[in-house]
Amino acid sequence: MFFTYTCIATNDIGLADLETYLQVVGSPVIAGDKQEVIEVSVNEPKDLFCDVSGTEPIDIDWLRDGKTIEFAGEPHSETSYLQ
Repeated sequence: MFFTYTCIATNDIGLADLETYLQVVGSPVIAGDKQEVIEVSVNEPKDLFCDVSGTEPIDIDWLRDGKTIEFAGEPHSETSYLQ
């Protein structure tokens, strides 16, 4: 993930600018409890969340009893925040 920051200085004589590029890097981090027990009734729908941050692109896979779950469509959505 790259970001471009630009510094612009002006006065009565002219303008000067400088671009700086910032690359954010890091291993994926999963927030929350590692072994949370969630109870649901039979046929009760339940949303499961996996809050992941790190250097993009990040691939997220879901497994059930150690086997990868195959999804017909998109199994998750992505949310980004700039602080």
